[in-house]
Amino acid sequence: MDRKRLLPGDIPSVNRFVLFLTMVLSQTALAEPPNLTLGLVNRYSDNATRVPENAEDDVETRVTVRFDHQTDPGACSAQTAADFGYGVWADDSFDPETYTELAFLGDCSLTDNLRWELADNMQDVVQNGQSVDTPDNRTRKNVFRTGPVVSARVSQVDLIELSGQYEKTTFEENSDIDSDRLVGSVWLNHTFSRATELGIQFVADRAELETDEEIDRDTLSLTFNQTWSATRLVGSVGYSEYESRFMDTMVESDAVVGEMSLERDVSASTVFFLSASHQLTDQTAAFDVQLGDITVDLQETIGVEVTTVRTGLQTIYSDRSRLEIAAFLNKSDYLQTDDEEDSRGVDMNVRFPVVTRLDGLLGARLERRAFEPEDQDDTIVDVDVGLSYQATRKLDVIGRAGRSSRDSNFPNNEYEDNWFELALEYRLL
Repeated sequence: MDRKRLLPGDIPSVNRFVLFLTMVLSQTALAEPPNLTLGLVNRYSDNATRVPENAEDDVETRVTVRFDHQTDPGACSAQTAADFGYGVWADDSFDPETYTELAFLGDCSLTDNLRWELADNMQDVVQNGQSVDTPDNRTRKNVFRTGPVVSARVSQVDLIELSGQYEKTTFEENSDIDSDRLVGSVWLNHTFSRATELGIQFVADRAELETDEEIDRDTLSLTFNQTWSATRLVGSVGYSEYESRFMDTMVESDAVVGEMSLERDVSASTVFFLSASHQLTDQTAAFDVQLGDITVDLQETIGVEVTTVRTGLQTIYSDRSRLEIAAFLNKSDYLQTDDEEDSRGVDMNVRFPVVTRLDGLLGARLERRAFEPEDQDDTIVDVDVGLSYQATRKLDVIGRAGRSSRDSNFPNNEYEDNWFELALEYRLL
């Protein structure tokens, strides 16, 4: 199944509370040694351009590099997860393509109360969810963010934190909506016990696009963090006001916003998870590269109200055997128009041992999409099976076969694609 790998270390664009917890966890977690993997993938498709008729087959050859690392805790710490690739199509169905996914999160303590943070998230995103997902319908989005954070203990149980961040968003295509952003926040957190924390946070977000459009967003939130013996809950709920100005046009909106993440240990090997988010935001913010499942039309107007929910079970039986099954719902309401996008579905990924050094792979995804006011309804089905063989301690040979299809009441968006790929992965580190 042609799906993006979820990357750790993604940075919420406005929530200082979640960012603070991420930093704390990265400081206390054990360091992970560098992991550098080189790959070579050959993928055959019988409908490379995913057209409804007159399909043509093609083969893509892709060279990949994957790097993961978490440094030792210290004055400076960093987490990095990166996937880079370069693909060439034998029959020129598409131009040579560079594939990029990067999630970097780092900070350095300058004094006991002052640290400097730096984050960079880069990912290939779909430009228009109503159209077919091909290289011609993707663009690279990069969100760079940096700035100081000042924290001070008001008392043994009260912490105040002030932050000022500069954020730059660029698109490889659609450069008209590149943006510069200043984000300031104040967060006061009270610790009731080792298991319970509550706080209040104010965030002021000011953005300017290449088109000279200006966007202001102010958010006041209540933050919470609760831990039980087998359950962890973290999140925020609040109120947000949004205003955009372009030439003689002004758009204003407001909404109750929030986000939460819940994890519960069902057993020693199984975790139930639930994450949800409702945000009043814009296309140049980092929410889509963080959440993965959601697609926002980059050809639409800027303001968007986004709702996402994902829940499921993850079971890890051993280093070679795991299962994840989840249901998801995503909704995008554009502020300047009547356009709405709605998607919901389920997905599953399984890895299981067959014999010594040989594992089976199974993936499936069913998704229903609806677009208004066009009254477009699509059903997307992806299924794949495969085998992964550990040829040596450092070399894996992976073969997969799958089928992707899209049924739609707009016939030009329909396709059926049967594919097969063979990959070599060699771990240098």
